[in-house]
Amino acid sequence: MVSWKENLGNKIEGKASRLTEIDGLDVPSFFVITSDEIGEMFGSSDPEQVLDASFSPEMRERVKKAYDEVGIGSEVRNAPDRAKNLVEGQRNGQPVSIRVSDGEKEESDYRLNVTSSNLFDAIREVVASYFSHSSGNPSLMVQKMVEPGFSGTLEMKENDAVIEFVEGLGKSLEEGITKPHVIHLRDSSIEHAIESDQQTVITYNSVTGEDQRSIEEDTELPFSKMEVQDLVRTARSEGYSLKFVYKRGSFHVVDAYESENSQQSINVSKQGIRVSKGMIQGRVGGSVKMADETLPPSEYDEALISRSGGHTSRDAFKARKEGKPAIFRFTETISEGERVNIGEEGVKINKQTESESKNRNQTVLPGQEELESKTSSNDSEEANIDIDVTGTSVARINLDSRENLSLDSSDDRYIDSFQQVFEFDEDEAILDARDLPAEALEQAVRYITAGQKVILVDDPEKRVLYAVVESGFDEVRCSETHIESVSRAVAEAERKFILDKLRNL
Repeated sequence: MVSWKENLGNKIEGKASRLTEIDGLDVPSFFVITSDEIGEMFGSSDPEQVLDASFSPEMRERVKKAYDEVGIGSEVRNAPDRAKNLVEGQRNGQPVSIRVSDGEKEESDYRLNVTSSNLFDAIREVVASYFSHSSGNPSLMVQKMVEPGFSGTLEMKENDAVIEFVEGLGKSLEEGITKPHVIHLRDSSIEHAIESDQQTVITYNSVTGEDQRSIEEDTELPFSKMEVQDLVRTARSEGYSLKFVYKRGSFHVVDAYESENSQQSINVSKQGIRVSKGMIQGRVGGSVKMADETLPPSEYDEALISRSGGHTSRDAFKARKEGKPAIFRFTETISEGERVNIGEEGVKINKQTESESKNRNQTVLPGQEELESKTSSNDSEEANIDIDVTGTSVARINLDSRENLSLDSSDDRYIDSFQQVFEFDEDEAILDARDLPAEALEQAVRYITAGQKVILVDDPEKRVLYAVVESGFDEVRCSETHIESVSRAVAEAERKFILDKLRNL
């Protein structure tokens, strides 16, 4: 037998179990197909076999009977057949959602707006998705759909909370294809209320049976301040973060979950949302990926900055899981090729490291106009030129560079001898120069022609750093002890390089 929401007890874990504990908010009716029943239905964990599986008449009847009753209340469901049949006839074709109740957050596919015509196909697809990454039989939630005006997520932390929501179905938020509205609360007070000027809205077309997408301008915040605060207070008393749909002034909870790292605050600003912490440092288009929509960590090298998405988007969850720093819903302007330096948990770009030197073979150089003006009026002012040029960024490195860079002796990028320098033929180079003598290092630096170049140093001679700048190295890494002196020396080398180029021009 399938199990109804009000009769689950301790038989089911995950989403379904948590939703039974929600008392202060509306939870649409649902039933659960247990893991034992899933095993009985399919008898295999092979996704392809699951998609081709047929169901016994008895199992079909059980599931179809529960589906026919999901749109009515428990009182009517337990009423005499005559009364129940009357209500069922009025609710025929109730759309439902089908989701895995257990397993890790956001790993399995789900289906929305499922009706009797595609009920069993949707069950097959969700179960096959689960088996593609997990073992053991899942339990499935089949829940009454509430057609949403808005859909969103309330992420609870110990001292703050963030609500992210979109017009229409919540798919656009989960998939990271739009900028959500955001309300950030510290304790019980609203700290930020950020409206999106444009959203990709996903709605269900009941005629075609397909999702349809549209662009909506200037969508408005649907909640009052009091509604938001009441929702947060209730959620905090329930002890869970929530996924919800909002329709005609009411919140309907469709998922309850425990937040990751509940003691860690969420960094929200008008510039963006820090969805995964860690330093973001490098060239946009290189180690730092810039995208209009969110991406899974497998599709970028070190860090991601996305103009869409939010803290609760699926790719944000994956970034946190894999430890890759990311900022979503970013609003500032960054161009391909520019360098960024953003703190461990921050969002705001460090303007001193935002600009990158343009291709050094081009006629126009960074700061050229200002330098030309100064040098033409008075060449003696060379030593006093004050301009921030950061084509070569400077960052700290742990004493154990291999551990810090996730390197080992077999990594083709890693160079720590002159012999390796002259044998090197890769697109990315990491030159560990800390144990190499300066006399030969200057020439070795100029010899490396990789597209991406990083050098590890202690306290190098200025002529070595000039060679680093001249050769177009992207980054200099050094210990915390030397970072200030190396930063000054790199800036000086860059100014000297520009002046030398201008004289040649």
